[in-house]
Amino acid sequence: MKSQALSPVQSQTSVVLTSTPITGSVSLSVVFERVLERVDISESTRKTYRYGIRDFLEWNTNGELTPSSLLDYKKFLRGRSDLSTGTKNLYLNGVKTVVRTLHTHGVLERDYGKVVKGFKVNRTLKRGPITDSEIQRVFSVVRKSEDRRLLPLFSLMYLQGLRQKEILGLRVEDFEPDTLSLWILGKGRDERERVDLHPQSVRILENYLEETGRRSGYLFGSRQNPNGPMTYQNLNVLIRKVHESVGVKNKGHSWRKVFVSKLIDSGMDLLTVSSFSRHKSVEMLKVYYDRLDRTKKLPQYYEVFSTSS
Repeated sequence: MKSQALSPVQSQTSVVLTSTPITGSVSLSVVFERVLERVDISESTRKTYRYGIRDFLEWNTNGELTPSSLLDYKKFLRGRSDLSTGTKNLYLNGVKTVVRTLHTHGVLERDYGKVVKGFKVNRTLKRGPITDSEIQRVFSVVRKSEDRRLLPLFSLMYLQGLRQKEILGLRVEDFEPDTLSLWILGKGRDERERVDLHPQSVRILENYLEETGRRSGYLFGSRQNPNGPMTYQNLNVLIRKVHESVGVKNKGHSWRKVFVSKLIDSGMDLLTVSSFSRHKSVEMLKVYYDRLDRTKKLPQYYEVFSTSS
């Protein structure tokens, strides 16, 4: 086995290299945290992975990392009823990322997580997009609201399909009404990308800036910290309150589902839809297509058995 350590992790944590298990003069939690700090991922992903790593370390009471640790941890996660399948995958991926990095830098003889597959997500069980009647009720509320942030927030989710974190990172300077465009920092991106704005989005944003007098800084700033953006938690609170007021049970991400579903339902080809939705691959859109196709065929299914019982 290679004896070269992950520099500077091993020198700082005194990791002892053995075939099995890997232990050291410091806790495994220190090793994992210092490795995670050096992985080339976004800060939001790093924050998410920390939850999984913390859960793994609480489960791994003996403080050892063996070739069977990740598989045993997956078995433990499988029995957890308090976590969704998506969350289980995030937890598992966080640990696998650290273990893969340890192997890449020669600390481990092999990548223990390579043979450990993620949990399969039954996408048909996920809640569908918000209905047209619900959309009308939501916009009826936000247009009348005294909180001027609500209309542009919901418009950017509905008309542009922006993710919530993308909205939070927007600055006034990113908005170019003359070219009907907005520059956003997309998911997993290092540079901002241009998004074509719907004319209605432009009008709403222009009115919002005029009413609020914003000339620079974050488009949706924090009320506690004038120089910082609105927090993800505060945005979710705003969305949830509006949803609850009109009887919508979906979460904020459902607006992106609406955006994608409506484009596909219009007859637009998936490649073009992906350019608007900024999905990395057309394959990721297939779940939307399958749901819409199934919904259209349901009336035919109902009709076949309408007189047989």
